[in-house]
Amino acid sequence: MIAVSYTSRNMQNDLQFRFNPRKAIEAILWVATRRPEGVDYYKILKTLLDADVYHLNTYGRILTGDQYVAMAHGPVPDYAYQIIKGELLAVHDLGEIPFSVGDKSMVCPKRPPEMDQLSESDVEALEHGWMRCKDLSFNELHALYADHPAYKKVWEHKSTGSDLINIADFLEDKTSLEELKELAPRLQI
Repeated sequence: MIAVSYTSRNMQNDLQFRFNPRKAIEAILWVATRRPEGVDYYKILKTLLDADVYHLNTYGRILTGDQYVAMAHGPVPDYAYQIIKGELLAVHDLGEIPFSVGDKSMVCPKRPPEMDQLSESDVEALEHGWMRCKDLSFNELHALYADHPAYKKVWEHKSTGSDLINIADFLEDKTSLEELKELAPRLQI
């Protein structure tokens, strides 16, 4: 398994998970296969966001270990976005990417997801995210997290040069934060 540890973008993230790009690809494929014609990448990214927030608050970790950045249209899982866009540094060691991005930014899978790469709770969270996002328009998807305190905290102070969202700010109950800080870097995602 490939695991990537991020260095922060001008700020320290309270929760540092190890990113698993192979699992990110399977999560992207899981969402992209929800519709025969594929799913646009914005809806995929928002589904992953909602799944991560749900999973973090329910199970104490996010699905793939990705970092979130504040962008003009809301929070975005940074590395998953780079993979979808095919950025060379993001996909260099991943081999052939099992999807293509076609017209209207549709992510079209070349194969089904490898379900053994996703835990039961991962699939539960992805289903939760998909059910919330599947029928929403671009503007409705943007609005879903545009007012979230984790996003607003960074977006309103973007002039500081940092666009990294602190994953801990997605937690609804901070009582377990100290324990999660210790466990997160060691979790096998």
